[in-house]
Amino acid sequence: MAPKAETHRLILEKAKELFSRFGPRRTSVADIARELHMSPANVYKFFQTKDALIEAVGEHFMRELHLELLPLIRAEEKPAWTRLEDVIRAVNRHFIDMIEANVTRHGAQFFQNLIEFEIMKREQRWMFIGEFLQCTLRLELANLLREGVEKDGLHVDDASMTAATLLDCLASSIKPVMLIGITAEAAEERLERQLRLLARTVAS
Repeated sequence: MAPKAETHRLILEKAKELFSRFGPRRTSVADIARELHMSPANVYKFFQTKDALIEAVGEHFMRELHLELLPLIRAEEKPAWTRLEDVIRAVNRHFIDMIEANVTRHGAQFFQNLIEFEIMKREQRWMFIGEFLQCTLRLELANLLREGVEKDGLHVDDASMTAATLLDCLASSIKPVMLIGITAEAAEERLERQLRLLARTVAS
Protein backbone atom coordinates (compact mmCIF):
# COMPACT_ATOMS: atom_id res chain seq x y z
CA MET A 1 0.00 0.00 0.00
CA ALA A 2 1.29 3.46 -0.91
CA PRO A 3 2.49 5.53 2.08
CA LYS A 4 -0.31 8.11 1.69
CA ALA A 5 -2.98 5.43 1.45
CA GLU A 6 -1.58 3.66 4.50
CA THR A 7 -1.50 6.90 6.51
CA HIS A 8 -5.09 7.61 5.48
CA ARG A 9 -6.13 4.13 6.63
CA LEU A 10 -4.32 4.47 9.96
CA ILE A 11 -5.96 7.82 10.69
CA LEU A 12 -9.42 6.39 9.95
CA GLU A 13 -8.84 3.33 12.14
CA LYS A 14 -7.50 5.34 15.07
CA ALA A 15 -10.30 7.90 14.78
CA LYS A 16 -12.89 5.11 14.78
CA GLU A 17 -11.29 3.59 17.89
CA LEU A 18 -11.15 6.86 19.83
CA PHE A 19 -14.64 7.97 18.80
CA SER A 20 -16.01 4.68 20.15
CA ARG A 21 -13.94 4.91 23.32
CA PHE A 22 -14.36 8.57 24.28
CA GLY A 23 -17.12 9.90 22.04
CA PRO A 24 -16.79 12.28 19.08
CA ARG A 25 -17.09 15.47 21.14
CA ARG A 26 -14.32 14.52 23.57
CA THR A 27 -11.94 13.28 20.87
CA SER A 28 -9.84 15.97 19.19
CA VAL A 29 -7.72 15.81 16.08
CA ALA A 30 -4.73 16.36 18.40
CA ASP A 31 -5.72 13.22 20.36
CA ILE A 32 -5.79 11.16 17.16
CA ALA A 33 -2.47 12.59 15.99
CA ARG A 34 -0.84 11.92 19.37
CA GLU A 35 -1.90 8.26 19.30
CA LEU A 36 -0.35 7.91 15.83
CA HIS A 37 2.84 9.78 16.79
CA MET A 38 2.26 12.45 14.16
CA SER A 39 1.38 16.14 14.18
CA PRO A 40 -2.21 17.42 13.90
CA ALA A 41 -1.08 19.23 10.73
CA ASN A 42 -0.39 15.86 9.17
CA VAL A 43 -3.94 14.69 9.93
CA TYR A 44 -5.32 17.90 8.40
CA LYS A 45 -3.48 17.09 5.17
CA PHE A 46 -5.94 14.22 4.74
CA PHE A 47 -9.03 15.68 6.44
CA GLN A 48 -9.55 19.44 6.42
CA THR A 49 -11.78 19.46 9.51
CA LYS A 50 -12.73 17.18 12.37
CA ASP A 51 -16.24 16.96 10.94
CA ALA A 52 -14.80 15.73 7.65
CA LEU A 53 -12.89 13.05 9.55
CA ILE A 54 -16.01 11.95 11.44
CA GLU A 55 -17.95 11.70 8.20
CA ALA A 56 -15.14 9.75 6.55
CA VAL A 57 -15.12 7.25 9.43
CA GLY A 58 -18.87 6.79 9.08
CA GLU A 59 -18.73 6.39 5.31
CA HIS A 60 -15.92 3.85 5.61
CA PHE A 61 -17.94 1.87 8.14
CA MET A 62 -20.97 1.82 5.83
CA ARG A 63 -18.89 0.75 2.82
CA GLU A 64 -17.46 -2.16 4.81
CA LEU A 65 -20.98 -3.24 5.74
CA HIS A 66 -22.14 -3.06 2.12
CA LEU A 67 -19.24 -5.29 1.06
CA GLU A 68 -20.29 -7.82 3.71
CA LEU A 69 -23.81 -7.86 2.27
CA LEU A 70 -22.90 -8.37 -1.39
CA PRO A 71 -22.45 -12.18 -1.21
CA LEU A 72 -25.93 -12.47 0.33
CA ILE A 73 -27.44 -10.18 -2.30
CA ARG A 74 -25.82 -12.15 -5.13
CA ALA A 75 -26.70 -15.63 -3.85
CA GLU A 76 -28.90 -16.28 -6.88
CA GLU A 77 -29.55 -19.90 -5.94
CA LYS A 78 -31.96 -18.56 -3.29
CA PRO A 79 -35.34 -16.88 -3.89
CA ALA A 80 -35.20 -13.09 -3.88
CA TRP A 81 -37.29 -12.70 -0.71
CA THR A 82 -35.05 -15.15 1.17
CA ARG A 83 -32.01 -13.12 0.14
CA LEU A 84 -33.76 -9.92 1.23
CA GLU A 85 -34.41 -11.42 4.66
CA ASP A 86 -30.80 -12.62 4.87
CA VAL A 87 -29.58 -9.09 4.11
CA ILE A 88 -31.76 -7.53 6.79
CA ARG A 89 -30.67 -10.15 9.33
CA ALA A 90 -27.03 -9.43 8.46
CA VAL A 91 -27.50 -5.68 9.00
CA ASN A 92 -29.18 -6.36 12.33
CA ARG A 93 -26.41 -8.75 13.41
CA HIS A 94 -23.68 -6.36 12.24
CA PHE A 95 -24.94 -3.55 14.45
CA ILE A 96 -25.63 -5.86 17.39
CA ASP A 97 -22.07 -7.22 17.19
CA MET A 98 -20.68 -3.69 16.92
CA ILE A 99 -22.57 -2.59 20.03
CA GLU A 100 -21.67 -5.70 22.06
CA ALA A 101 -17.97 -5.49 21.13
CA ASN A 102 -17.76 -1.82 22.07
CA VAL A 103 -19.67 -2.28 25.32
CA THR A 104 -17.26 -5.08 26.25
CA ARG A 105 -14.30 -2.77 25.56
CA HIS A 106 -15.66 0.54 26.81
CA GLY A 107 -18.59 -0.26 29.10
CA ALA A 108 -21.71 1.87 29.40
CA GLN A 109 -19.74 4.86 28.10
CA PHE A 110 -20.26 3.49 24.60
CA PHE A 111 -24.04 3.90 24.89
CA GLN A 112 -23.54 7.55 25.80
CA ASN A 113 -21.14 7.93 22.89
CA LEU A 114 -23.64 6.40 20.47
CA ILE A 115 -26.41 8.74 21.57
CA GLU A 116 -24.01 11.68 21.45
CA PHE A 117 -22.99 10.68 17.95
CA GLU A 118 -26.65 10.55 16.89
CA ILE A 119 -27.23 14.06 18.25
CA MET A 120 -24.12 15.40 16.52
CA LYS A 121 -25.14 13.68 13.28
CA ARG A 122 -28.44 15.56 13.35
CA GLU A 123 -26.76 18.85 14.22
CA GLN A 124 -24.15 18.52 11.49
CA ARG A 125 -26.52 16.86 9.02
CA TRP A 126 -24.12 13.98 8.52
CA MET A 127 -25.74 11.71 5.98
CA PHE A 128 -23.68 8.51 5.94
CA ILE A 129 -26.05 6.29 7.94
CA GLY A 130 -29.11 7.79 6.28
CA GLU A 131 -27.55 7.44 2.85
CA PHE A 132 -26.68 3.82 3.52
CA LEU A 133 -30.18 2.93 4.74
CA GLN A 134 -32.19 5.08 2.34
CA CYS A 135 -29.96 4.91 -0.75
CA THR A 136 -27.59 1.95 -0.83
CA LEU A 137 -29.72 -0.54 1.09
CA ARG A 138 -32.98 0.73 -0.40
CA LEU A 139 -31.59 0.24 -3.91
CA GLU A 140 -30.40 -3.29 -3.16
CA LEU A 141 -33.77 -4.26 -1.65
CA ALA A 142 -35.66 -2.73 -4.56
CA ASN A 143 -33.58 -4.75 -7.02
CA LEU A 144 -34.28 -7.94 -5.06
CA LEU A 145 -38.00 -7.16 -5.04
CA ARG A 146 -38.02 -6.62 -8.81
CA GLU A 147 -36.27 -9.94 -9.26
CA GLY A 148 -38.77 -11.55 -6.94
CA VAL A 149 -41.67 -10.21 -8.98
CA GLU A 150 -40.14 -11.55 -12.19
CA LYS A 151 -39.03 -14.96 -10.96
CA ASP A 152 -40.82 -15.82 -7.70
CA GLY A 153 -44.25 -14.28 -7.97
CA LEU A 154 -43.87 -11.59 -5.31
CA HIS A 155 -46.82 -9.20 -5.12
CA VAL A 156 -45.17 -5.78 -5.42
CA ASP A 157 -46.44 -2.88 -7.53
CA ASP A 158 -43.64 -0.36 -6.93
CA ALA A 159 -40.36 -1.99 -5.87
CA SER A 160 -38.65 1.26 -4.88
CA MET A 161 -41.55 2.44 -2.72
CA THR A 162 -41.95 -1.01 -1.16
CA ALA A 163 -38.24 -1.12 -0.33
CA ALA A 164 -38.51 2.27 1.38
CA THR A 165 -41.55 1.09 3.32
CA LEU A 166 -39.77 -2.08 4.41
CA LEU A 167 -36.90 0.00 5.77
CA ASP A 168 -39.37 2.22 7.65
CA CYS A 169 -41.03 -0.86 9.17
CA LEU A 170 -37.67 -2.37 10.12
CA ALA A 171 -36.15 0.80 11.61
CA SER A 172 -36.14 -0.63 15.14
CA SER A 173 -33.98 -3.53 13.93
CA ILE A 174 -31.53 -1.83 11.58
CA LYS A 175 -30.71 1.53 13.18
CA PRO A 176 -27.90 1.27 15.76
CA VAL A 177 -29.42 3.76 18.20
CA MET A 178 -32.64 1.68 18.26
CA LEU A 179 -30.70 -1.39 19.44
CA ILE A 180 -29.57 0.23 22.68
CA GLY A 181 -30.93 -1.44 25.80
CA ILE A 182 -32.11 -4.65 24.16
CA THR A 183 -30.37 -8.02 24.26
CA ALA A 184 -29.14 -9.65 21.07
CA GLU A 185 -31.67 -12.46 21.52
CA ALA A 186 -34.57 -10.05 21.99
CA ALA A 187 -33.47 -7.97 19.00
CA GLU A 188 -33.31 -11.04 16.78
CA GLU A 189 -36.69 -12.29 17.97
CA ARG A 190 -38.22 -8.87 17.25
CA LEU A 191 -36.73 -8.90 13.77
CA GLU A 192 -38.07 -12.37 13.02
CA ARG A 193 -41.57 -11.26 14.04
CA GLN A 194 -41.27 -8.28 11.75
CA LEU A 195 -40.06 -10.37 8.82
CA ARG A 196 -42.85 -12.92 9.23
CA LEU A 197 -45.44 -10.15 9.15
CA LEU A 198 -43.89 -8.47 6.12
CA ALA A 199 -43.58 -11.76 4.26
CA ARG A 200 -47.34 -12.29 4.53
CA THR A 201 -47.98 -9.01 2.73
CA VAL A 202 -45.31 -9.33 0.04
CA ALA A 203 -44.31 -12.94 -0.46
CA SER A 204 -47.64 -14.76 -0.06
